[in-house]
Amino acid sequence: MLSLGRARRSWIFLSLAGVALTGGWLVLTGGFMQRKQLGDRAYVNISLLLDNSPSMLAGATAEDIHRLEAATACSPMAAGSGLSMAAWTAPPLPALCPTTYRGRGTFPMEGFPPRAAPCGIACHWSENNQMLPGTNLPDYARYDYYYLARHLIPAPMLRFDAVQAAAATLVARIKAGQTASRHFGLAVWTFDSGTDTSPSPLHKLYPKAGESGSDFAAAGKAITRNAPPITLSRGFTNFPGALSALGEQLTPGGDGRVAAHPRKALLIVTDGIQDYDSRAVGDTMGPMDNPPARAACAAIKAHAIRVMVLYTSYAPMPNNPFYVHLIEQFLKDPPAPNAVVRALQACASAPGDVVVADTPDQISRGLQHLLEMAASGRDSGDGIVF
Repeated sequence: MLSLGRARRSWIFLSLAGVALTGGWLVLTGGFMQRKQLGDRAYVNISLLLDNSPSMLAGATAEDIHRLEAATACSPMAAGSGLSMAAWTAPPLPALCPTTYRGRGTFPMEGFPPRAAPCGIACHWSENNQMLPGTNLPDYARYDYYYLARHLIPAPMLRFDAVQAAAATLVARIKAGQTASRHFGLAVWTFDSGTDTSPSPLHKLYPKAGESGSDFAAAGKAITRNAPPITLSRGFTNFPGALSALGEQLTPGGDGRVAAHPRKALLIVTDGIQDYDSRAVGDTMGPMDNPPARAACAAIKAHAIRVMVLYTSYAPMPNNPFYVHLIEQFLKDPPAPNAVVRALQACASAPGDVVVADTPDQISRGLQHLLEMAASGRDSGDGIVF
């Protein structure tokens, strides 16, 4: 076993073990995770909160982002960005791109003309792609990029797909860890900013009733059947609203020795950027550390629930105006840990309860690590085995 003390502040690279620890937070770098027994307490409840906002539809890797960019060069996302055409370095403007936006109500920025900007995010605006009347040509002003991503050959993997697969694997691991003397309860939630048909930012996937359940087959099916919401213009990620609503439904945690008082942990999977209501940069747009977010995190921790976070960091998207103008600034200040990670550390129960994952494999391994720490009750800075 290799143990990393939480007090170490400098980078520790373990190229074979696949882990680096800096400033109390864990960065996965490669390698593999050794299987371990889950937990030393009889009763453990895990709540899984998955970011289901549009930004989770970004390509899962740089290659996937480039594949999406090549297919979405007519993206209207550049409208109002103020950047000149010379700023875009990816695919050239297709001949069929429109010069004006028709404004039929399905795109969230109605009235803005589209400018050529490739989009590395599979934005979901409608049920399927729209066609120009009387033709077999796409109407790029009403084009649904999620539908497009699902029909590309080869299809790009989205960050949503990577999280979905990792969560399903996590449920299978919990099921495998269930024994006569060790009992797990599970709840699965998603969050966004709400939709016209479901205005709450918090959505429960499993169980349908009660705080948690142990039908892990049903939980796995709920995760794999989950779909990203159709999102228009109400903002994208209301983290404080979702966490506050969740806190109202969670009862206090216990020591895990008896069924009536299970140890509890909340595992949050997110890209770390909130975007809702006024969308004011640095407040309702930016890292998850404005006063409502801090209050929601504190309220859950005050109920003896361990808060842990898997941060699915952004791959660079220099051709996406939303990323360039609103996201990138928080990822570079300072280099390590950046503003996004600092906010997640503040929300978590301890800095070591934040794992940074860049790839689909790291997302899956990171969730496994958080589960092991939550089930065992150990400090995340000690006894990490990869």
